[in-house]
Amino acid sequence: MRLILVLLLTYTLFASEEEVVRRVYSHLLIHDYRGAIAESEKGLVAHPDSQKVKKAYIRSLAENGKDDEAISSLGRFGFKKEEVGSDLIETLAWGILMRSENSPQFVVNMASLVSAYYTDDVRAVRMLLHQLSSSNALLRRAAAQLAAHYRDISLIEELVRLLSAEKNWFVRLEVIKALGAMEVKEIEEPLKKIIISSRTTLEEKGEAIASLVNIYEEVGEEEFSKLVTSRRAGLRHLACQIVSHLDLKEKASAICKLLDDPTSDVRIAALNTLYFLGLKNLSSSTLSKIIDFTEDSHPPVALTAAWVTSRFAPETALQVIRKWIYSTDESSRRLAAFILGRIGSAGIPLATQVFKITPDPFVKANLALGSIGQGGNHQKLSDTLYTFLLLRKGKLMWDHSENPLFELIAPSQICHIPQVPQYPTMVDQLTRLEILGMLAALRCSKAEEAIKAFLKEEPFGVTYAASNTLLEEGGEEAIEILRDLLQEKDQNIRVQAALVLALSGGESKAVQILHEAYPTVDRETKINILGALGYIGDKASIPFLMELLKEPHQVLKVVAASALIQCVYH
Repeated sequence: MRLILVLLLTYTLFASEEEVVRRVYSHLLIHDYRGAIAESEKGLVAHPDSQKVKKAYIRSLAENGKDDEAISSLGRFGFKKEEVGSDLIETLAWGILMRSENSPQFVVNMASLVSAYYTDDVRAVRMLLHQLSSSNALLRRAAAQLAAHYRDISLIEELVRLLSAEKNWFVRLEVIKALGAMEVKEIEEPLKKIIISSRTTLEEKGEAIASLVNIYEEVGEEEFSKLVTSRRAGLRHLACQIVSHLDLKEKASAICKLLDDPTSDVRIAALNTLYFLGLKNLSSSTLSKIIDFTEDSHPPVALTAAWVTSRFAPETALQVIRKWIYSTDESSRRLAAFILGRIGSAGIPLATQVFKITPDPFVKANLALGSIGQGGNHQKLSDTLYTFLLLRKGKLMWDHSENPLFELIAPSQICHIPQVPQYPTMVDQLTRLEILGMLAALRCSKAEEAIKAFLKEEPFGVTYAASNTLLEEGGEEAIEILRDLLQEKDQNIRVQAALVLALSGGESKAVQILHEAYPTVDRETKINILGALGYIGDKASIPFLMELLKEPHQVLKVVAASALIQCVYH
């Protein structure tokens, strides 16, 4: 036995560095991490100056969950940052993320999950699958939201299970969206049950309809007949959505019958569908019936009918709009104002009058929103929206409840939910930034001032979703404004502008500002900065991020690892 040990030790000591590295990686391949560490330690004795053996040792530590030792070994061995190599950086970062997956800190878990998602790596599928069964509803929701990108069969099976087993409506919404985005046909019947159930929320029914429409590539005569004649209002509503989605002009006569539906939501859906199929193909009797619906007892139906009627009988439509825009019902005033803006040139005289005499700021704001893109005075529209944002101190939201086609600005009715901290504030933030993006797109002279004020005063920082909203709405004009704000003396404004610009695809100056600001900002802003650097994916950030792997704060360390992976993969 002693002879065998001596021979083994002799073999290790005299093995070439290539042989040592090969044996280390063989252990790693079968997940024998202790064996890999033992082999690499022996290799270091035999080849103390070998860079390859040192890297194999560091990789063994990282994959064994000993990321702190791995990182300290980089310094101990005197590796320069440019000598580490992308493969080893990736291994170090993944080691941190994998070890942090089950951390008791929610932010650490979330950072691990999101960073895994961005890698497009098979390891991300395992982490997503794990978090879909998390006890934390927010993690389950995030995993469901991210899973649609991968379309892995194991993720689909778990999402299908959650569709019936999940008790939290907030998570169910994301499960429904994900399955619809993946066009999983086997969920057709479960989604129909959601649509017809009296116990599901309006939000769930809406997402179920949207997901079902995504799944339908065609609809047979028998199935369509069952939907359009169903006793369930939700399925009749679905029939309208499918006809619009597939542009089935030959089904217009069947949709016309739904104009007499007892459910107001179905009547609205039928009117919307007929509008998009084209009014020129409708009979005079159908057009006459649509005019009759401008007197419907349900204001959203009457106003939707007025919107359709404005294309062939504008004077009739304006009479209906005038009635409701000066009514005592606030929601009807907002809808009437938006539709008035949508009518275009025929509605300009009434719109001018409303702007002058209405005391309701929401009527003015929705009239301006509806008028965008209809050939009106852009300066007037942008001034109206700017004044509205400046004076409105209460929280805002987008309201689709009157007609899902129209996005109206309304006082917030969003309630706090335990799964999302500061949820009403987050919704208000998103809403305001979308309007700011519109101001930028309209080339409003005060857009830069408004965006600057928002970036300076917003107490919760600019979320990435909100930043994306600003860029999508404002386009190149918003980007130019933000570039100018990088010159501001106020560091908070510079950093916030740089964070938003991170979403534009990468701004070298934004990266520099974020690097410089990092040591002086609070921890929440540091997390945002690291997330932005990861999104930009500039390889110039790798040395900066490598230093942060030594962070004593686990949250910052994990987010830095996330950013590193994204920079390496970019």
